[in-house]
Amino acid sequence: MNPSSFFLVLKKVLWSLLYIALFLYTLTFPTPVSWAVFYFFTFILLGSFLSTLILWGKADFDASENPRHELNSQLKLRTKGFLPVLIPYLTIAVGVKETTLTTVVPSLFKYQVTVSFSDIRFPRGHHKKLWAHTSGKDLLGFFTHREKKQIPVELEIYPPVISSALLYGTIKKLDAKLDLKSFSAQDAANFRQLREHQQQDALKDIDWKTSFKKQTLMVKDYDKEINTPLKLFFLGYQSAQFEELISLTYSLYLELNRFQTVQLFIIGEFDEDLLLQEGVKNFLSVQPTLQLEALLSIWDNQIPKNGKKVIIAPAEVVSFIKKTHLKTSFFLSEETLTILDVGGN
Repeated sequence: MNPSSFFLVLKKVLWSLLYIALFLYTLTFPTPVSWAVFYFFTFILLGSFLSTLILWGKADFDASENPRHELNSQLKLRTKGFLPVLIPYLTIAVGVKETTLTTVVPSLFKYQVTVSFSDIRFPRGHHKKLWAHTSGKDLLGFFTHREKKQIPVELEIYPPVISSALLYGTIKKLDAKLDLKSFSAQDAANFRQLREHQQQDALKDIDWKTSFKKQTLMVKDYDKEINTPLKLFFLGYQSAQFEELISLTYSLYLELNRFQTVQLFIIGEFDEDLLLQEGVKNFLSVQPTLQLEALLSIWDNQIPKNGKKVIIAPAEVVSFIKKTHLKTSFFLSEETLTILDVGGN
């Protein structure tokens, strides 16, 4: 037993002995003064006990994402009824699944308790409720308040994001292998000729300097390149570093999508069904699968065959598919995590 627990028990024992002694004294010597003192101590103890019976009414949880893709959040708990909180300090814990955040806030005589959490990360997924647990001691430290409340929320927690600095080397190798291009206005079109303006031409294509010299509207004509999307795949086979591989996929998607059109495909279990899904929202719900043959069957039969591909999968899966897609694909697995020092220990 630690010292704080020992003194708490000792205090409760002493208070109990004092109250019993006062009760026996009042019964032995029943004077108005002794009864008044007994009633006074009874009132104090009863008030201390009742102060722990806090009923929470409305609760609000607001969260916003910071530049590091972590949450800054604020929880507001309001008391139910007309009495304020009569406990000096409350320990407030909020949680989703196994993740818990705890803090201590002053609360005496408050009708609303507000607590902020900075730079937090809940488990990946779409969360519709979280729980809040409040606890605290009364003014005498004799009784304990404990209350748990579920709070409806709409939280979409994506995987943690690896910094651009750590990803730089990987993207540089990827660029060298697949020859990525930035589809800006300059790079996406090659100048071919100047010609006279036609009715269907856009004003932005007019070369005003040349038009002024020739005294007629002249338009720059371009040969347009086809913006072929880069295909990014995540193959969600069971791995000790499954979440880290998802984080790598999501981070690459965000980084590449800044200058390159990216199509995202995720193979994994969704509501216990093994599926190929397209789109970033699927990062929220994909789970690992142990069905290796079924996963490889989906890979062979359902994936788009053409185009450049970045494939992120456990090394065991990469070894099965690498030979057939080597020329137009770039493969990443747990080895990349070790190089990036992301869950690679």
